[in-house]
Amino acid sequence: MRVVIVGGGILGSSLYLLLKEKGHDVLVLDSGERKFYPTLIHSTLLKGKDVELAKESLKLYRRWRVPTFGFPSYTLGLKDRSVINQWSSEGLDVREVEFLGSSAILGVDTDRLVSVTSLRKVVPKVSAKAFVEVVDNLAKVRTDSREIVPDLIFLTAGAWNPYSTNVKLPSRSYYCWAYAVTTPSEVFDRVFVYDYELGFYSRPLFGLGMRTAIVGDGEFVVSDPFGKPSHSDRPLRNVEKRLGKVRPFFKGDGFCEGTKDLRPAIGRIADNAYWIGGLDGYGAEIGPALAEMALNFALKGEIDKEYSVERLTSFKDFEWNKEPHEL
Repeated sequence: MRVVIVGGGILGSSLYLLLKEKGHDVLVLDSGERKFYPTLIHSTLLKGKDVELAKESLKLYRRWRVPTFGFPSYTLGLKDRSVINQWSSEGLDVREVEFLGSSAILGVDTDRLVSVTSLRKVVPKVSAKAFVEVVDNLAKVRTDSREIVPDLIFLTAGAWNPYSTNVKLPSRSYYCWAYAVTTPSEVFDRVFVYDYELGFYSRPLFGLGMRTAIVGDGEFVVSDPFGKPSHSDRPLRNVEKRLGKVRPFFKGDGFCEGTKDLRPAIGRIADNAYWIGGLDGYGAEIGPALAEMALNFALKGEIDKEYSVERLTSFKDFEWNKEPHEL
C-alpha cells in the first residue's frame, strides 16, 4: 500500500516506522517549519487512559532504540488523591516525601527525557510544503511540484494541520515558550518538578548536575503558526518563588495544536485520509502510541472512543487560558 504522511514530527515519524514494519511504501513530506529541540519530556504521570498510552509509547521508543534519560520527579500541590491512587494501581513507583520544604509525590522511574531528534533522523523525509485537498470524499496531496493520490494519507503536521487541508478541523494552533535558566542549585538539572500549587514545571537542561534547568508554566497565546506573538516572562516569577533566583539565558518557543478539551484526537477526513492532532504539548509522552491507534483505525476500523474526533462534533471556535502539562 502506498502511504503519504504530511508532517515529520513525533507522530509522523512513529507512523512511518510502524508502516514500514508492515512492509508498506511510505513517503513523509515535511515543510521544515517546525522547531524541534533535542529532548522532550516523557512522563507516565498522566491521567486516565493517557497513562496507558505513555507506557505503550515508552515500549515503542525502546523497540526503536530511541535513547531516553531517566530522572526522579517531584509533584507538588496535587490535591486529587484519585490520580495518585491510579498511578499506584498502574504499577508506577510513587511515594510521598518532603521536597523544597513542601509535601511532594516522588516518582521513581516515571519520568525521562526522550531524544526526539534520534527518532526523527532515522526517518527519510522529502522537504515540501504539502496540502491535503479533499474533493468528493477523496483526498490528494498537493505540493509546489506535484500532485499525489496515494492509497492512504495521514495529516500529522501539528500546529500547521488547520492550514494544511481544506477540511475544517476541530483544533486551533497556539504559541508557547519556556526558558533555559541558571539556578542557585545543581539539583534542578537532575530532577523534574511539576508544581501545581505555583503553576510551573522544571526539567533538566543537560542532566549533568549543572546549575541549569528549563522552566515554564504552560502559558500560551492563541495564534497561527506563521508569526511570533508578544509574550510575558511570568513563568520566571512563579519559578523563583520555589527555586530561588533564576537567570534566563535562552528562550525556547514554538507552536502546538489543541482541541477544545485539550485532548488529542484521531479522525477520518476522507475515505483515504486521516487526521491525528491536538497533542497539546505532550506528544513525546503519548505520540507513538497514538500513531499506533490511528494506524489500527485506518487499517482495521478500531479506535478508542476517548480519542475519537467524534467527541468534538459540537466544535465551535473556542479559547483556552492554559496549556496542559501532565494533568
